Amino acid sequence: MTSEAPAPEQNQRAFLANLRHELRTPINAILGYSEMLIEDAQDQQDQRLCAELEKIRAAGTLLLTCVNETLDANKIGAGKFDADLETFAANFRYALRTPLSSVIGYAEMLLEDAEVQNRESLRGDLEKIHAASERFLAFINDIANFPTTQKQQPAIDRTEAAAIIQDVVSTIQPIADDKETNIERGSVLVVDDNDINRDVLTRRLTRQGHTVATANNGRHALDLIAREKFDLILLDLMMPEMNGFQVLEHLKADPNLREIPVLMISALDEIDSVVRCIEMGAEDYLPKPFNPVLLKARIGACLEKKRLRDRQRELFGKFATKEVADELITHGFSLGGKLVHATAMFSDIRSFTTIAESQTPAKTIELLNGYFSHMIDAIGKEGGIVNQMVGDGLMAIFGAPLPHDDHRERAVRAALNMLDRINDFNRAYASDPATRIRIGIGIASGEVIAGFTGTEARATYTCVGDTVNLAARLESHTKVVGKPILIDEATKLGLSDGFPIAEEGTVQLKGKTVPVHVYSVLRERRQAKRD
Repeated sequence: MTSEAPAPEQNQRAFLANLRHELRTPINAILGYSEMLIEDAQDQQDQRLCAELEKIRAAGTLLLTCVNETLDANKIGAGKFDADLETFAANFRYALRTPLSSVIGYAEMLLEDAEVQNRESLRGDLEKIHAASERFLAFINDIANFPTTQKQQPAIDRTEAAAIIQDVVSTIQPIADDKETNIERGSVLVVDDNDINRDVLTRRLTRQGHTVATANNGRHALDLIAREKFDLILLDLMMPEMNGFQVLEHLKADPNLREIPVLMISALDEIDSVVRCIEMGAEDYLPKPFNPVLLKARIGACLEKKRLRDRQRELFGKFATKEVADELITHGFSLGGKLVHATAMFSDIRSFTTIAESQTPAKTIELLNGYFSHMIDAIGKEGGIVNQMVGDGLMAIFGAPLPHDDHRERAVRAALNMLDRINDFNRAYASDPATRIRIGIGIASGEVIAGFTGTEARATYTCVGDTVNLAARLESHTKVVGKPILIDEATKLGLSDGFPIAEEGTVQLKGKTVPVHVYSVLRERRQAKRD
């Protein structure tokens, strides 16, 4: 079965996209290096050099204008694009001859001066400008000199870049009916397969105070992102092996990476590609060659938005768990909840009133803070969230808002760890026997409603339902049976053999109309088995 041949309009569209990409790459070098040299000359107050470099930049800008106007993608639909390659190339070369000659001429003249004055740093960038101009001219000549047999699809098969662009263009779906600012500094990853583009961006961003890392293709970028943290990614659209769309798609599909802002930079400035990138989650899109002031402003905006999101999480974290904070930031706030399977835990300090009577209020707060620090850490290590702390008691949930198939085992492991932490806590306060703490823990599993309860003005994330009430009753019953951890039958059925338990009988718990099968978790056997 053969694939359907591309439509002529799509071929022309890919042809124009390829030409824009090939021609803008050297223009990007001409403009980028000339702008940085102008900044250096201004810092050194070298007015003559500034004036000569301004001529190069002006000629480069004229080249860009000519390329944009001649290779306008909208001309396909309007039927204004001349498909005769020889005629097109001849006219195009004629239009470009004056600005291109200016760039080459001024670059050669300044190179001679730099050699006489032994200004190596100036020579290096001028040589890059001159080389980019020669590459630009060679590409125009190549188009005009193409064999007649290749005129139907001259650029699509000419270079590796053409194949990459054809791939990108084919994935773009049609669309349905200078004021500088102080910017944030951050760690930026530049992803581009072109050495000059990476160099220009790296130097410009470094001048702005950013820490910059580079990747020469999409796979290299993903490897770096997996190992290092970045505040922003500048991502080229057209690259070999894995194009920018594919990298962006991978980032946004990963919960751990989707919050990294991505700014797309590419010569493929068709409106379809812009919209596609934004719809996929990119923060913004800039065409190459980019305006340095606009680039600086958009990088600043992206970094500021990330800082605000990070600050939101930090502030929420002081009053809610990370999971609840992520739920709020990602999905927003709304009263109500959803039915989930989860495990509820209640814990309470035995005879806390007696302990508090023997301590000053300040000492009592110190004890509680130390106690809760140990308990919350033990619960958090198993993926549980503490959503209530009242007096000396706490309530925790396992399996919501993030689901865990093994939420029962997580809760029991956390409870056993809590008992170990209590021993550590008591050893730390061994000099004062009056502060010795014992706790009771009740655990129940089943269906709960998890979500925000309260009012629009004040709400809390919690779980409600009979399962939650049962966990609270089991915690109270630990005082009766003298066992530190009690669980219900639903929790017991979800445990593996690694959790020794003992049956405590069928009990009529306070507030329950139906007797409940109760089990205790044997901490002593667990310890013996571990030894």
